[in-house]
Amino acid sequence: MLQTFVKNLSVDELKNFLKFVIGTSEVSMSTLPHRISVPCYSGDSIFASTCLLELNRPKHFPNYSSFDSAMRTVIEGSSFKTA
Repeated sequence: MLQTFVKNLSVDELKNFLKFVIGTSEVSMSTLPHRISVPCYSGDSIFASTCLLELNRPKHFPNYSSFDSAMRTVIEGSSFKTA
């Protein structure tokens, strides 16, 4: 499901996805040698650990449409602000 989701993202949506998962919308030399880990767990929410390059997601979605909707909600709602 995640591969299909990422393949279907526009450039701007992909930037939002990267910002949600790794904390920035641009890939640098420091992130290139690393892979994003995608552990699945028995919870209900999608969350990311930007320090670990980890996208945590629930084990089950009833269908792709539900997964797509949940992913779009988290990546469109993510915002990182500095004080």
